[in-house]
Amino acid sequence: MKCILKYPGAKNRIANWICEYIPSHDVY
Repeated sequence: MKCILKYPGAKNRIANWICEYIPSHDVY
């Protein structure tokens, strides 16, 4: 997953994916 963060604009996609994958974690 860290490799994906290297690409620009990937964090936004990962953030949305994380929110959907782990909605219980509000820290992220």
